Amino acid sequence: MRKIVFIMLLFFGSYQVNYAQEATKSNIEVGITKSELFKDKKRHTFLAFSVSDESGGVILIRSVLSGFPIKKVKRYYMEHYDSNLKLLSNYEYEVDDNRIISAFVNNNRLHLIERNLNKKEDVLEMNVKTTDIGAFSFSEKNLLKISTDELKKFGYFNYGIGMRQLDDNYFGDIEISENNKYLGFSLDLKNKDKENHEYYLFTTDFELVFKRRFERNIKDRKFTYQNITINEDDASILMLGKAFVNSKKKKKDGGKYNYELYKISDTGIKTLTFDVGKHYIGSMSIIYDGELKCLGFYSDKNDSRYKGVAFFKINDDLKLEKSKYSPFTEQFIKDKYGKSKDKELHNVSVKDILVLDSGDLIFNAEEFYITTSSTVNAQGNWVTTYIYHYNDIMSIKLSKEGELLWARNINKRQSAGIPSPYLSFTSTSVNGKSYYFINCSDKIKKIRKDRLEFRGTSGKKSNLYVITINEKGEYNYKKVLDDKDNEVPFAVGNGIISDNGKEILFSGRRKSKKQILKLSI
Repeated sequence: MRKIVFIMLLFFGSYQVNYAQEATKSNIEVGITKSELFKDKKRHTFLAFSVSDESGGVILIRSVLSGFPIKKVKRYYMEHYDSNLKLLSNYEYEVDDNRIISAFVNNNRLHLIERNLNKKEDVLEMNVKTTDIGAFSFSEKNLLKISTDELKKFGYFNYGIGMRQLDDNYFGDIEISENNKYLGFSLDLKNKDKENHEYYLFTTDFELVFKRRFERNIKDRKFTYQNITINEDDASILMLGKAFVNSKKKKKDGGKYNYELYKISDTGIKTLTFDVGKHYIGSMSIIYDGELKCLGFYSDKNDSRYKGVAFFKINDDLKLEKSKYSPFTEQFIKDKYGKSKDKELHNVSVKDILVLDSGDLIFNAEEFYITTSSTVNAQGNWVTTYIYHYNDIMSIKLSKEGELLWARNINKRQSAGIPSPYLSFTSTSVNGKSYYFINCSDKIKKIRKDRLEFRGTSGKKSNLYVITINEKGEYNYKKVLDDKDNEVPFAVGNGIISDNGKEILFSGRRKSKKQILKLSI
């Protein structure tokens, strides 16, 4: 099973209530393992990366902030836990002008991808630092250098290895191939008159396979980069972009743009261009699971609405083989809103896309948005308050040929004054059944038409539930942990999924107390 990061929205309806009501007596089995409760001396720390050690254990990397009045990353704190969540070793890694931008494990070795501003040589470096698991004795290899003069040409660089190793957006896009054979870098060069990128492909032994410049004769603001993935079969980088071209300006219906797919290799660049017809597609993503597919949500109104799922299948010669637009069913809309509506969804963010062993696909997403309110304080100053809403979960299953098999909505209401990893959810799929882990209140609310709604809980509570949807789309749920039995809440929005999807790790913290939780399916 493979995962790719995104966000979006889900439903459940009245005909599923019997499953929900029987869930506490159901056969949902989840094994629970907890680490010892630790006291953390590092006060201002934030989880930056979490990676499996390939033996059932996990390595956590936290950034440590210090300084006054502005706190900056001054070091990283690394901890290695075994499969029973026993702390084996830890290490402090001091930094100055360098930052870890990603981390992964391959062949029992931990690799840190690091950005470093080398002031002596007046260059920005991308380095890899490598150590045997548990040793924390690093060797270093330079991957690329960019002079500060050349840096002025570059734009932002988003990065992340695998679907769970995400950190702050910074200077680039990094992708590791599914079987850990290749590592790809994408650099976005600033040029108002042209769309420019540079691509680097390395083996995971960090030998350069190719470096290639991509240029598109279109103004930078009219080309929206989507994402990249790597084809291990032919050592190529696949990039998807959205181009607002002059030929589409007079189009009466649908989005006035094309999607462009590029295959970049050591032999050159191939291109596939396809439009969205009368529809709108705000964004899409590439999936490569032996077959190349592009997936997204489409609308008949605008780019920020969602009527259904768009699916494109492309063959090895970069020819469009199949396109399919599947609208949400009337029952889906009714189960979300409690009645039938001629309404498209909005505020939907894709959380992840699962590729199952059968080749079928599952979208998991969330209704996420931010609201603000302004008031005048006692000093007569305007104060703006931000509320982050993590609402309904949406799960949609497609066949490997893009047929809509089912769509389910889980009604959920959560909010917080800051972005919170203790809200949202983590999902996985095992043997055709999908699992969703959330924190919520003990009181599951009944809403209209006998539908159920999971309500938010405070950060001091950790009622952890698992919700399941089987191959037929039937829904169930069960409480896994009660807050009375836990000294810390667990960050269900930042779960670490094992390669087989059967184990999920969560970190938990309250003030100086911290703990690691492993759930086994």
